[in-house]
Amino acid sequence: MVPQHPRPHSGHTSWATKNNITATGVAAVLLDTGNLVLQFANGTIIWQSFQHPTDTILPGTRVFLTEKARVVGRLVAWKGPVDPSTGDFSLSADLSSSLQLFIWHGTMPYACLNMPSGAHVDSGIYQNTVISQAIVDTGDGFYYEFSVSAGSPYARLMLDYMGVLRTLIWNNLSSWTSVTENPVSSCDLYASCGPFGYCDYKGAVATCRCLDGFEPVGINFSSGCRRTEALECSKQSHFVTLSRMKIPDKSLHVLNRSFGECLTECANNCSCKAYAYTNWSSSGAMDDPSRCFVWTRELIDTGMSSSYGENLFLRLALSPVQKKSKLVTIALPTIACLLMLTFIAFVWICKYKASKQRKNEVQRRLVPMSLSSSHESGGENIELPFVSFDDIAAATDNFSGLKQIGRGGFGKVYKVR
Repeated sequence: MVPQHPRPHSGHTSWATKNNITATGVAAVLLDTGNLVLQFANGTIIWQSFQHPTDTILPGTRVFLTEKARVVGRLVAWKGPVDPSTGDFSLSADLSSSLQLFIWHGTMPYACLNMPSGAHVDSGIYQNTVISQAIVDTGDGFYYEFSVSAGSPYARLMLDYMGVLRTLIWNNLSSWTSVTENPVSSCDLYASCGPFGYCDYKGAVATCRCLDGFEPVGINFSSGCRRTEALECSKQSHFVTLSRMKIPDKSLHVLNRSFGECLTECANNCSCKAYAYTNWSSSGAMDDPSRCFVWTRELIDTGMSSSYGENLFLRLALSPVQKKSKLVTIALPTIACLLMLTFIAFVWICKYKASKQRKNEVQRRLVPMSLSSSHESGGENIELPFVSFDDIAAATDNFSGLKQIGRGGFGKVYKVR
């Protein structure tokens, strides 16, 4: 049973069913939630509009996005402001990544919305109304849920005919007020800043910039950014941390990895440009709730916020300054150790020489190293034999007073026999 698109012209069918319901006791009921249901008298629902949204989601609606690796639900915008027939824009999940919802323009991506999966809730407060959005893992797929706090004014989420996803609240002026919009500017459009460029949301106006270690290719960002230092597998590299980043497109989900293993996975792969260990968590029957994502191609469609996002670890080559810094980091401790060892050796040598000098001085005072005299008959030099200090100390019983036999001008005289 599928509703047809209502037409703005009179005389046309506004709503019809494909099948004829012949059973008795079947009624169409519009619930207070805005859900139009067909149900039996016992309350069993046969069909409900919440499972077949067009361009609008009401609070309490669960839109099943994917199931068993296929897209099963989407929002489809109107063709014009007063023409509810099928338009050019739609909203659905991207099967290649559980982190993203896409607004499509035909079959081309128009804007990418990061929605970390697994019971992730994105909340905001507008006019005392808490608006929550969640994508929940069912084990076989994911569904999207939109809700508001109890007692809040009427609210709805709508994809308009211009491809803008708006959160609308009914105000006291009997009209709808848009409290959130996406995309807001050209910077929000898919890959608008080119490869390795990102949309900076921290300023008053969103602006395209290059990731750290990159520079613009041209005068604008249509061609993206290029590395300032080439990244080669044979050369050393390092990772820089970029905080509060929108997850880039074209990620590869690596299963069964911890944070450290995720780093190793990227570091050991020459093609890996970046990795992230996201806040993604599983609330369903997923066997592997790994949060490791790596990028082996160009990083596209990313952004930086001042309040939300993930840590993105970007791989860069070591610049000459960094290489010099790394060399200094290694060389300084080595030089310091060598200087310390040299200083210790110098002090030890000085002490050893001083000790030896004092010992020789004592020996010279006790016994002359040599004594030359003229022989009476032939005038030949006579050299006395050298006697060591240790020998003298032993012969005098270590200069005992019992061995002392007198005192002269040059000191005490000991008997050695």
